[in-house]
Amino acid sequence: MLVQTLQRACNTATTTTTGIYTTSMNPSKMSMIESSTTPSYFQDPRDVFLTSLTDGFQLFKRSRHTAWPLLFLNNNLSPDCRFKLSSVICSGLIPGLRKPKDHDSFTYVFVEELNQAALGVSAYDAYADELFDLRIFAHLNCTDMSGVASAYTGGKHPGAKVPCHFCPIVGIRIQNTSNLSFYLPLKHPAGYPSSQFTIDNLPLRTPRQYRFQARKVDLAPTVEQRKQLSMRYGINGTPIMSKAPGVILPFSSPFNFMHLLENMCSNYVDHICGEFKGLDAGRESYILPTLRFGRRLAKQLSMLTPPYLPRLVAVFSMSRRSAPISRASLTLYGVPSMPLSSSGIVSLDQSITPIGNYQSERDRLREDIKKWYREYEEIFYQRRTERLAACVVTVHAWLQLVDMMEQSGPLWAYWCWVMERFCGHLARAISSRKHPYASLNRRIHEIQSLHAIRHIYRLEAELPPYTAMYDSADLPRYEDLNHYPEITLLHPRRVLSFEADDLDDLHR
Repeated sequence: MLVQTLQRACNTATTTTTGIYTTSMNPSKMSMIESSTTPSYFQDPRDVFLTSLTDGFQLFKRSRHTAWPLLFLNNNLSPDCRFKLSSVICSGLIPGLRKPKDHDSFTYVFVEELNQAALGVSAYDAYADELFDLRIFAHLNCTDMSGVASAYTGGKHPGAKVPCHFCPIVGIRIQNTSNLSFYLPLKHPAGYPSSQFTIDNLPLRTPRQYRFQARKVDLAPTVEQRKQLSMRYGINGTPIMSKAPGVILPFSSPFNFMHLLENMCSNYVDHICGEFKGLDAGRESYILPTLRFGRRLAKQLSMLTPPYLPRLVAVFSMSRRSAPISRASLTLYGVPSMPLSSSGIVSLDQSITPIGNYQSERDRLREDIKKWYREYEEIFYQRRTERLAACVVTVHAWLQLVDMMEQSGPLWAYWCWVMERFCGHLARAISSRKHPYASLNRRIHEIQSLHAIRHIYRLEAELPPYTAMYDSADLPRYEDLNHYPEITLLHPRRVLSFEADDLDDLHR
């Protein structure tokens, strides 16, 4: 079944025409692949194009134990099945009490295997009845912004003068404070030298510049000079992933749109609640007292546990597990009286995610992003020194979205929804607090074994990738439109039965 899917995807691959780019199932059409510099890549339509993904998750709520799965997505599959858990390839897991300090020590093994896979492995094509060299490439490496910096690009975010690994813009600090972070406004406030770049003239780092700067950091004669160069360029050194065939930094490690959107929505909620890095509204009036009251109310009610309460608390709380999606919904749909720049987020989100974009559409999108960014700086930054904290790198990264689309493909091709889902899938499989990594290791081995058995023996019907954990029929809802028009109580999704669940000893 998997072979038939790959063959159908290859046969239905669309071609690139003038003015349009696409990430069809034939990876040779990817715009990031420069045929002049990499003439041997994807000459055979049977070559496999993978995307590398990694991210960390906390095993328990009250524990420092973390795990970092290393996943691969098969881009030869069609988009409707590429991002399913049954199509994900888990190649490893990085355990530890904290975030890995040296990702290169873990990814070295994968880089070695990718170098061997790029040379080709003899395989048999049953459709053509011939032997051929199966070659595998992994050009794209995706995760959140901090993960990209530490795992794929060798970047350095805290205290770096160039926080953005896509462009060479130099950040500025808030004067006369202990804040050592660099911020990225395109229009500097009074008392600072004028910015070298403008919103209409924001160049990208070229791969040659990136390699040259990383090489200078590597060859620094002393530790102090290496630290200074790292602060200057925002690069800690040449990452091991750059040695993989076809990896072109920084374009092989684009920003992840999913995390950019979640972070932007979270910042908006903090702005309108007046709790973003201690900033008030300044000369604007965008703070909504209702939301501030709602957040305080949620804190007071956090000890109650009705079924509907977690959704209410998640909008205003700082919970890392449920807040991002709730805040995104609030920002995009729930607050019509948001500032003008929030309405721009809605239109941008609707125009960024389509599968195919023509050149004219990308040009229009670029202008829309510039318009939104100008509104953002005017409302929240206001060109004042004490408000520089509003110009964080996660806001600046939106200016690079169209460039990423042109260099690395559409944003949907490398976002991390499947990574987050896989992490949640593993977290639910931990059955031992004393030996959690043994549980994760067994779970990953069982998942990959079942996927292999399913595809080899065509047991899709006998071994479905997903099983129903409860009846999908609509459950009753409890509403009181007269007294509580905005509250709906939901029925429990699963009801225990003394007989079916072997709980007769509890029955009185």
